[in-house]
Amino acid sequence: MLGSIINYVDRQALSLLAETIQKELVLTDVDYAWITRTFLLCYGVTYLLAGRMVDRVGERVSESAFMLWWSCANIITAWATGFHSLLFFRGLLGIGEPGHYSVAAKVVSNWFPPRERAIAVGMYTMGGTLGAAIAGPLVSTLALRFGWRMSFVLTGCMGVVLATIWYAVYRPNAATKSLPNLTPVPAPKPIAIPLREYFRWRPIWIVVAARLLTDPVWYFYLFWFPKFMQKQFHYSLADLGATIWIPFLAADAGCLLGGWASGALVKRGIEPLRARLITLGVCAGAMLSSVAIPWAGSGTIALILASVGCCAVMAFMTNCVALPIDIFPSSRLGTVQGIIGTGGSLGGFLSQGLIAWLISAYSYKPVFYIIALAHPLAFSLLSFYLIKFVEHHRQHVSSEETSHVN
Repeated sequence: MLGSIINYVDRQALSLLAETIQKELVLTDVDYAWITRTFLLCYGVTYLLAGRMVDRVGERVSESAFMLWWSCANIITAWATGFHSLLFFRGLLGIGEPGHYSVAAKVVSNWFPPRERAIAVGMYTMGGTLGAAIAGPLVSTLALRFGWRMSFVLTGCMGVVLATIWYAVYRPNAATKSLPNLTPVPAPKPIAIPLREYFRWRPIWIVVAARLLTDPVWYFYLFWFPKFMQKQFHYSLADLGATIWIPFLAADAGCLLGGWASGALVKRGIEPLRARLITLGVCAGAMLSSVAIPWAGSGTIALILASVGCCAVMAFMTNCVALPIDIFPSSRLGTVQGIIGTGGSLGGFLSQGLIAWLISAYSYKPVFYIIALAHPLAFSLLSFYLIKFVEHHRQHVSSEETSHVN
């Protein structure tokens, strides 16, 4: 969870300082969109490779390497002098950040039984949204006091420290004897599966499609919502620092609420996959409220509506992340989550150009209309196809791995 906090502080720093940096480096909104797209493109491509790395070398080494990489990339952002250097440095950040979530999913799969996995996913996912909330006051305060360049240096140093701590203290579950309240689930002996075989498993493509539709909504709140508040309601950097944390705090609540809700349904005897889908349906309905945000009469009302949206987005994402943990064996989760994460990042990459064009040609209104419909569409896709294909998928794994999943 601490890793997720720092991960999001580092990626959110640019969004909060976008207006300031654009003025100093003379960047347009289209330039800014290309920078965020480059981050997401690097993020998506590396997500796939990082998942394979986690499966091969384990959580301890890979997490430390990921943290060090993205933290150093955030630090050197302070030396950006224009469009190309800023684009390059944020691309490096995108290369380092996604592996953290493949590590986190694998840790949850190894340590927690099905009834507890969604709330565990909610906790480390909440770290990301908590990081986005912390970033508002933290980054704005650092920038106002020391300048925007030093804010990247200081936030990046936090990750270097945490990477060292992680490597020093983390051990695989089988080697850990000091947590008597946890019952580690022994992972099956890995069976070599070529990467191309993963692409033949239909449940992966179904979840990828859902994430491709819905991840762009979260990226909009991360990369564009602070700019929306500044343009629509004339918020200053100090105003952002004082208020922009509110929707992201609501997103924290969504992470825990989404995990708790589906976990409670599992405890009542509902099959985990169906419990996740029920929760996903409620979240998708709540996202329809996003239509009203551009019509808000004040910044306060816009923040309230955005808080509802962020809460629903992250409750949805928490259960969407838990779906592969329920379906696939732990020995394959790093690669599976890498493929799914790549799909979500691809959706974000494609959406950034569309968002920039819609804002420049029209306004923010059509963007919010699309946001309102993305989750209901993704839920329809998941509920229609996933249960139908999950049994077909399970035929592709060995009997030993199927036993582990059950």
